[in-house]
Amino acid sequence: MVAFKEEFPYLRTESGQLFEFNRDWLHAAITRAADKAGYPSWWLTDHVTESIAFYLRLRNDESVVAFSQLSQTVRYVLKVIGYKEIIPHFAPSPPPISISLFEIAEQAGTGYELAFFDLLERRINALIQTGMDNLQLCSLREEIVCFVREKITSTAEVARLDCSLR
Repeated sequence: MVAFKEEFPYLRTESGQLFEFNRDWLHAAITRAADKAGYPSWWLTDHVTESIAFYLRLRNDESVVAFSQLSQTVRYVLKVIGYKEIIPHFAPSPPPISISLFEIAEQAGTGYELAFFDLLERRINALIQTGMDNLQLCSLREEIVCFVREKITSTAEVARLDCSLR
């Protein structure tokens, strides 16, 4: 993957998986940490999020930034602005992973639904094994939603998984 100059660098987890930076994801992680530290509706969440986004945008000479480095940067900012009590609660999970169901349907080709659901099941299983806990599905139909719900709820390895539709 290549990050373009005007874009944010990708984030790399310890397992080597790449994710796109997402402001909403970072905002939610900071909000959760502040709330756990006793600052519900913390007034600086937007400012910290934008500061980190600005910092990442400045790093346009690098196409990939380690996820751990981003976490350290957020912790550093919290310390510098005098809110170090939030730091122990800042433990973000990797950003959401998107699965394009249209792309899977194209791969299935003339195999139709049987091939589609087989490919979708393989993709979900591979993602579960990486430890992801946030999945976004694009271009859904009702039977696909039912299949995904059944697959996710029947998997013992998933303690908690946020799954959203776009």
